[in-house]
Amino acid sequence: MDTTPPPGVNVPGAHWIKILGAGGVANNKQIAAVFRPPGQGPFPLVIELHGSGGLKDVDVRWAARLAAAGFISVAGCWESSTVPPNTFQFYELTVTFIACPKLAAPSIDAIAALIAAGRKQPGVRTNAVALYGMSAGGEVALSVVAARHDIRGAALDSPGGWPDPSSINAPVLVLAGTADDYVDFTTQKDYVEALQRAGKDVEWHYYQGGRHTLILDPANKDDAIRRIIDFFTRRLKAGT
Repeated sequence: MDTTPPPGVNVPGAHWIKILGAGGVANNKQIAAVFRPPGQGPFPLVIELHGSGGLKDVDVRWAARLAAAGFISVAGCWESSTVPPNTFQFYELTVTFIACPKLAAPSIDAIAALIAAGRKQPGVRTNAVALYGMSAGGEVALSVVAARHDIRGAALDSPGGWPDPSSINAPVLVLAGTADDYVDFTTQKDYVEALQRAGKDVEWHYYQGGRHTLILDPANKDDAIRRIIDFFTRRLKAGT
């Protein structure tokens, strides 16, 4: 159902929705911003998964960027936002938390609800769904592609948390910075190599001196964004 935009978050093109009952939990409530490209479609779908601490304004702006590249995109809560505090400094950015309703469902069910809501959007290609996860969002994105067989790809930006490589059911892109202060770079690199040994479809790029969450790292964000959009274009737009 439609809902009003969160206070202080004004991203042009955002259509805000409320999602109820994820995982069969009646009192579970989520909010999400939906963006769509111009035209009738059909368009592939990308679900943006925020990092730890909850949904933030940078997630919503990134979803808008994905829509500009030709994808229906959804950025919503998969865990409760830790507000207050309402803002924090990250690199040169002041990041604003978006207060989400309290989530009572497990994260995997909350993400399933975001995917289901995205698939209900007009003009969506329901068989062309991918995930973008930053930081902790990358961790849960891996959990989703280990549990499901209907995701066409997952772009992981500075991810942490590693399911069994043999369980991964979709192509993945891993972007990691060697100067990541939050997730050990070597651990990320080791997981990529484990995926390769398991015969999985994995692409990767390592940024020398790159910091945590590459789409927000001033020195590397343009290249990271280009690689992510290219990955989604090849994995989702090819074929029907």
